[in-house]
Amino acid sequence: MFDLSVYTSASGRVGRQTWWIAQVVLNVILFIAAFFVSLLTSYDDSGLMGLCILPIELAFVALSIVVSVKRLHDLDKSGWYYLIVLIPFVGGIILFVQCGFMQGTIGPNQYGDDPTQSKEFNDNYRTNGVYSQTLQKGGLSTPVIIGIVVGVVLCVLPIIVIAVVSLLGSTINDVFNTINSGL
Repeated sequence: MFDLSVYTSASGRVGRQTWWIAQVVLNVILFIAAFFVSLLTSYDDSGLMGLCILPIELAFVALSIVVSVKRLHDLDKSGWYYLIVLIPFVGGIILFVQCGFMQGTIGPNQYGDDPTQSKEFNDNYRTNGVYSQTLQKGGLSTPVIIGIVVGVVLCVLPIIVIAVVSLLGSTINDVFNTINSGL
């Protein structure tokens, strides 16, 4: 069963699986809410629809930030690291790759126990005095590299498509104008 306490406090840690589940659950619920709001408001009243859905969206953004901060804690990073999303284009990609693909700190860290390990493991780890050993030594793992590539492609692809369509659009218009002027 999914633990709802994931959304109630930014303290503590969550693993990758919990982060992914939380993001999917939030987005599905937000989509359903937006669908019902669109049914309740007329198509011509898009301003009213926006006003109705805005508080729901803001609440879900806040919940998503809480879960992401806990995921950053699992990576032994401060919640302030979330502000990396303010960097245009790449900030969101970096946060997505780190939260979604990078393995967290093994054992307890300054933010709490390892969410993927048992209480006995965390207690033994703490008793032996070993903290903050991560698996991220030795470079990026394959999922991280794939995540970076996919993120870059998703950012660059729309720009390429818009450029190609605008170039082809003007070329096609020129062809039709030439044909029409000849007739």
